[in-house]
Amino acid sequence: MRERQPFTLTATAETLGTLGANPMFDVLAPESLTRRAVEIGKPFLLPGGLTAELFTVPGKVPLYLERGTPRTRKKPARMSASKSMR
Repeated sequence: MRERQPFTLTATAETLGTLGANPMFDVLAPESLTRRAVEIGKPFLLPGGLTAELFTVPGKVPLYLERGTPRTRKKPARMSASKSMR
């Protein structure tokens, strides 16, 4: 990416939308990046003749995609040093 070598970013349409909405990815030169949407569960061809297929796994969404703002999120309770020393 640093040398502006062309590459293809392959992901679901939802993931490509999320990446497209993040200004951090605006640094990628549009002329060297091809975005290709693929569907979960449908095989697709990669360079070199490889075939791949996306599948879902259980887990959490990344922190930056969680709903709410830092002020509205609950913070974990912490014990103060004075209480723990007694």
